[in-house]
This record gives sequence, C-alpha cells and structure tokens, in this order.
Amino acid sequence: MKIGDKIRIFRIQKGYSQENMSQLLGISLNAYSKIERGETDPGFSRLEQIAEVLETSIMEILAHGEKNINYVQNCLNGLVGIGYVINQSHDELKHNIDTLNKRLHVLEERLKKKDITQ
Repeated sequence: MKIGDKIRIFRIQKGYSQENMSQLLGISLNAYSKIERGETDPGFSRLEQIAEVLETSIMEILAHGEKNINYVQNCLNGLVGIGYVINQSHDELKHNIDTLNKRLHVLEERLKKKDITQ
C-alpha cells in the first residue's frame, strides 16, 4: 500500500474531503490530490503537517495496513531527505524514525549556533 493510499484512508476515516485537507494544509486541491495519487512525495515536513491535521502520527500513517515499511533518512549536503524501504519490521520503522528525529534535532541546534561543520 502506497503512502498516498494510507493518507486517503485516514482522511476518509476523519470524514474530510480532499478539498478540506487542501484548505487545512494551505495547499491547492491539485497539490493535495497528487499526494494521495502518489504523484508527489509529501516530504517529511508535509507528512508531519498531514499527520497533525488527521490527528495521528507519521508512524501510524506509514505503518497503517502493513508491517513491512521502514522509514529511513538520506543525508545530502546537510539536507535531510526521506525514503521508504520495504521488508523491515515495525520496530525497525520506529527505531529509524526516532533516529531521524534525533539527527534532525542535532541539525537544528547546529543551525541555531551556525555550527554546520562536523
């Protein structure tokens, strides 16, 4: 099951239309629709925003309907990107999300201090 399908399930369970979601997220209906269709990767910050609107967690969205999704990070020049890897357990998913959150916190602190060297 794709991330967009999972988001759609949560949206329907909340009784929201795509138009409601796009308004709550502050994006166009077309942009939101592309997320649900899997044409656009929502990215970490947008996924956080979607989870908040749907009153759930990123982990719940990612794990919904299957146990074999792992959420991993890819760092490139200090910018964090998110990828999805199949065939790992729910515990590994949680561990990787926790690790990602810790690394994001470290990056945020470094940026606050303008200490971006390793």
